[in-house]
Amino acid sequence: MATTYGVAHVVDDEPEVLESIRHLLIANCIESIGYSSAEAFLEQFDGTGPGCLITDLRLPGMDGLRLIEQVRQRFPVLPTIVMTGYGDINKARSAMKRQAIEFLQKPFNPADLCSTARAAIVASRQLSRTAHLSPDTRLSKLLTPREYQVFNLIVDGFNTHQMSEALGISNRTVESHRANLRHKLGAESVADLVLFHSYCRH
Repeated sequence: MATTYGVAHVVDDEPEVLESIRHLLIANCIESIGYSSAEAFLEQFDGTGPGCLITDLRLPGMDGLRLIEQVRQRFPVLPTIVMTGYGDINKARSAMKRQAIEFLQKPFNPADLCSTARAAIVASRQLSRTAHLSPDTRLSKLLTPREYQVFNLIVDGFNTHQMSEALGISNRTVESHRANLRHKLGAESVADLVLFHSYCRH
């Protein structure tokens, strides 16, 4: 598996959980740094380099929701992934409103965490180059007009045949555009493309 060039910053106040997540990410070729509190992350992170933030909502001192607010203001191209325990769904919804881009309920599937972190880091790298642009302009700078159309149809749930009919092109051409999208955006699946679309809209 190729190394993902970026850092997953993990915030959790439980040392065993923190180390478990870090080791999981590192085993999947994702560099990771751990922090025991929101304050520690904000003090140590300087905003350089592509990456993502993975944070628990329940933290001592500054909680996860306040951390997300701070990250949105200070590091707008750093995607945030929220980890929640049972009973924290309402807080997770609040986190999404504060521009957290994904939440995973504990215990989560390790593969889901790794794929989400990888997609977030790729998005961070792309967004850092176009942070000064509006969301639509940002995407149009990365993609050709036709790829942009296909991208939006994928997010809307269209399959290859439906896109072929909507755009008046062959299934083979649609598949070619889909392959180009995955290559340009570093996406391994439709879910990754949907996540990237969400990041770009923030």
